[in-house]
Amino acid sequence: GVDKEALYWESIKDSNNSAFYQAYLDQFPSGVFAGLARAKLAAIPTSRTASLPSPPPPATPTAPVVVKPVVAPRALDPASVPYLSESQKASLGGYLAAASPKALVIGSAGHFAWVSKGNTDSTREDVQRRALERCQFSNRTPCVLYSVDGLLVGANGAVPPPTPVTLRMSGVFVAADVPFVSQTARDTKMLEYAGASPHKALAIHISGAWTYVSKRNTVEEAKTDALERCAKLRNQGCLIYAADDEVVLNGRETSNDGVGAKAGRGKGIGVRVIEEDQ
Repeated sequence: GVDKEALYWESIKDSNNSAFYQAYLDQFPSGVFAGLARAKLAAIPTSRTASLPSPPPPATPTAPVVVKPVVAPRALDPASVPYLSESQKASLGGYLAAASPKALVIGSAGHFAWVSKGNTDSTREDVQRRALERCQFSNRTPCVLYSVDGLLVGANGAVPPPTPVTLRMSGVFVAADVPFVSQTARDTKMLEYAGASPHKALAIHISGAWTYVSKRNTVEEAKTDALERCAKLRNQGCLIYAADDEVVLNGRETSNDGVGAKAGRGKGIGVRVIEEDQ
């Protein structure tokens, strides 16, 4: 009997199963190892409890996700454009029919300008920049980018704040700063002018037309010739932008009276770009 008890105890002494120790006590309540069995039984529940993972903390309630409705951009309605006269609004059909990318800019003083891609590879940023320059030059204050590609910029038809652009009127000539002209013209022909021989002059028109002459005897001769050549592209309103390597956009040297620094600041001037690559 002692051997049976010892053999059984030997087989269960390293177990963590309480049923084995209870079975031993049931068979040998006064056995040699009864005290050890009771100690094992007392220790097993404590060990299991300590090894159990802690319950996760209660979940923090989160605010419900609010899904905002997607508002589709509204198409431009010429009749609702602010600042413009009825005749100006009627002329915006050309903008709606033009190829994209295109941009319409309006000024609080009643000026507007729109530029479209035309036959060039202009980007959307380029047409916006040129439209803003032309309107700001005529308006004398920053204008509002009102429509892009025939759609309203402001939500629900609201008028966005003005978008100012830099118009360099004086200083050293920098090809990248010439206003009104396309980015392609800046990167090619304006750089060509920068490297041309004196005496030279660059004439531009607010619509984007431009021309330059070089190798003249005097600066005044260069200015005169540049304005005459520009007048063949736009019969009025050309401006001397640069003489030799100095920017002189002061509005006093123009070809006739037209859309220029002086005439372009009158009421109701609208400017439509025609892409040139002279």
